[in-house]
Amino acid sequence: MLSIVEPIVLVDEMPREYHIGFFLVCSWASLGHAHSWMDQALNASELLIEVEAQSSTVAGEAKSDLLVATLDWNTFISVNESISWHVGLLWEQDVRENDPLDRLYVIGKWEGVGWTVGRFYQPVGRFDSIFISDPLTMELSEINQTSAMLDYTIHSFLIQAGLFRSSLDDVAGEQGVDQGYAAMTWMPSEATEVGVYWLSNLLESDGLTESGNVLRSLNRDESADGFGCFLHHSQGAVVLHLECVGGVESVDTESGIMPMALHAECSYTMDSDLCLGLRYEESDDFHGSFSSGLWMEEFAESRTSVVLAHESEQGWMFCLEAMWLDRSDDESDERVAMQLSQLF
Repeated sequence: MLSIVEPIVLVDEMPREYHIGFFLVCSWASLGHAHSWMDQALNASELLIEVEAQSSTVAGEAKSDLLVATLDWNTFISVNESISWHVGLLWEQDVRENDPLDRLYVIGKWEGVGWTVGRFYQPVGRFDSIFISDPLTMELSEINQTSAMLDYTIHSFLIQAGLFRSSLDDVAGEQGVDQGYAAMTWMPSEATEVGVYWLSNLLESDGLTESGNVLRSLNRDESADGFGCFLHHSQGAVVLHLECVGGVESVDTESGIMPMALHAECSYTMDSDLCLGLRYEESDDFHGSFSSGLWMEEFAESRTSVVLAHESEQGWMFCLEAMWLDRSDDESDERVAMQLSQLF
């Protein structure tokens, strides 16, 4: 086991994964493999750029914005037939500008059992969507943490289970790998997938971590199992996706908050490069923050969206999305977004 004492920090609060990645790159290069793995990484790499324009009416107030929404680069390097490294960098304007290391993990297989170690998105949900906006199920339960996972395939079933690094420990930088998840996906045919998943603490999800830390600082209960399921089916030009995720118990016993989100989406490919989509979503007890003893920034009670997407053979796509939101306070909002993306 390698132990590094008081490493030199080149950038304040640099994530530990940067040091690990830098060490691996230098070690690999020192063995004389730099040229071969760089060629492989460049040949396997993909770059996605998204530019987005938005216009919305919130509580009667009109707003607009124009931004470079996403820069996403990913690649992989095969060490041998059983082991490969995966790297992904993600930058999102106003959302994720200071932590671009999105994915850094190694996957392999031993005696029929697959394993994954590093930082990656845990398999708690399948958030397929052709829409510009993220589905509420993704907002509620997506997790991107350092993790160790095992997976095993038997007939048409994929079973995955793992532990990941908590974001809710008392001392920053000393989080323990003490949270778990499990998922099972059944694929009866190439066109159909059915999945269920469990999460040891829903407040560990990216959308609720900040609230969980506030609850912990107030010595309030900040742990509740999460559970979800999904159905994905395609039939010719039609694709259907249904998903539901929520807390098995209240994430805050004092207020009885038990967040839930539902996502139903159907898309139809009208032509080889033109697609129309319809989506309906619901949420309950789903808030974006907790402050001054109150849950705040409640997500919409229901959202209805339509999208028209045009994709070219050259890798670029244009999307136009309209969304109507109904809130628990009987307020209604509207949102229109346009996005131009290019995949290299």
